[in-house]
Amino acid sequence: MASPNESKINIAKEETEGVLPSSPEWLAIRNTGAIDIGASINTVSSNELRQDRQFADAVKTSESAEGSIPFEMSPDSHDALMEGCLFNSFSIAKAPISNKTTIALTITAGVVAITDSVSGFANKLVKGDWIKVSGFLNKKNNGFYQVLSFTAGKLIMKISPAGVAAEAAGASVSIQLPSRLRNGVQRQSFTLEEQVFKRGAGERYQLLKGTYVNEMSMEINTESEITGSFGLIGKLLSLESASISGTPVLPSTRIFSSNNVLGFSVLGIDITKNFVSSSSFSVSNGIEGLFGLGVEGFAELPDKRCTVEASFTVYLNDMELIKKARAADKVSLSYILTSPQGDYIIDMPAIVLGSDSAKPQIGDVEGYVTLDASGTAVADPELGYQIGIYKF
Repeated sequence: MASPNESKINIAKEETEGVLPSSPEWLAIRNTGAIDIGASINTVSSNELRQDRQFADAVKTSESAEGSIPFEMSPDSHDALMEGCLFNSFSIAKAPISNKTTIALTITAGVVAITDSVSGFANKLVKGDWIKVSGFLNKKNNGFYQVLSFTAGKLIMKISPAGVAAEAAGASVSIQLPSRLRNGVQRQSFTLEEQVFKRGAGERYQLLKGTYVNEMSMEINTESEITGSFGLIGKLLSLESASISGTPVLPSTRIFSSNNVLGFSVLGIDITKNFVSSSSFSVSNGIEGLFGLGVEGFAELPDKRCTVEASFTVYLNDMELIKKARAADKVSLSYILTSPQGDYIIDMPAIVLGSDSAKPQIGDVEGYVTLDASGTAVADPELGYQIGIYKF
């Protein structure tokens, strides 16, 4: 009997849908099992009338190839699948701004800005980028910022660390710039090889070509690892007796847990008064397989609109979040995940809250007052995207 520990999944990017490149770069995919990739068989039963009340026959009409890969979030382990889901690629991070004594932090009418008297910010950023700042003497001024607008000498912030204060230039300040991934229109297909078991002879592998990442979800809960799932759909699946992917090395980074969540921001809400117990988000590309006569597997895999949804549960201490929901005001939602092996920021800059987001949940005599807020991310009118992922 085969053990789940015998299984593994490797993927390679395709240059042409359904065609493995001549020199593919195979990537090993960390997962937690409970994988359900495979063929789904559709059948139809005969409608022939029989006096013995039995079915005359049942025949196969089509076959589709779909499934999901559950995972635990860890640095560098799932970047390719994230790119596939967001229809884009991580940018190459630009060289950091290192050890400059000309950088200051100002606060004017509540607006936080970082300035450089020698204009060292030219050609470094795009609107909405997150940056990682270190070296200010005031430790609260160090951390992650989101840039709303900028010039060569000034960065105006949308989101700043809690407790920042004005600080004159003089300290040796460094700014790390991100590798950014935002939802786009650049489709990427993969060839996926799954080893189902390794003992015995015969067909032990599933090979799925023309594979797309149709869905991605992630859950962040207190006292737990950060988990998620990728939903896949492919054009054609075959069973194979030999591997073509070799043995790519798994990334050795440690998994993220709730202990790695440095920041959770809901812009426009004092989240320190309404602290969060859990949150989740999902991305769906609406890819649907279309069948064609005489075509094995799916004939086409057209995509639809990118749908991004998010939810979070808070212990409620004021009505600000409820007022936002009732007014249909947009809020931004971001997670800051940090580790010695790399940092990730997941950002949804414009969410319209709906559903039961204005209904406080009153617990029993031993419970609490909570609010289950949820909403749909729309294209931010200033930044131009629904969801972004930033790596440092």
